[in-house]
Amino acid sequence: MGFMSYFKTSVKVAAAHPPPTPNNEKFPDALPGALAPPHSRGNSVSPAASTRATQEERLVDEIKHQVVLNHLYQHQCSSLWIRDVSQQIEGVMVRKKRNDYLFKPPGLAESAFAQAMMMLNVQVSF
Repeated sequence: MGFMSYFKTSVKVAAAHPPPTPNNEKFPDALPGALAPPHSRGNSVSPAASTRATQEERLVDEIKHQVVLNHLYQHQCSSLWIRDVSQQIEGVMVRKKRNDYLFKPPGLAESAFAQAMMMLNVQVSF
């Protein structure tokens, strides 16, 4: 019994399990809408529910961006990367979407650095 004998099927096993044949006939007992896509079955979500879901998604996204912003700012402060020697505002900015950023501290928004980073459309900047 060699190594290749493990890959050969025996005659008894092959006869017991015939290869599957394609079945092209339709099932008469199937429901007419059972195979239809979910969006065409009529169980759609109401407009009020979708509006609420959209508002909840926006709120969750806002919270995620705030968490990232606060984490980066705390890490920047704990690593002593902020030195206000030249009286310039230093901090972190995080992009929510194009031309929509969060700043920590908020005064960073008026700095030349922030304006340059917004023109470059960066996601995060220290």
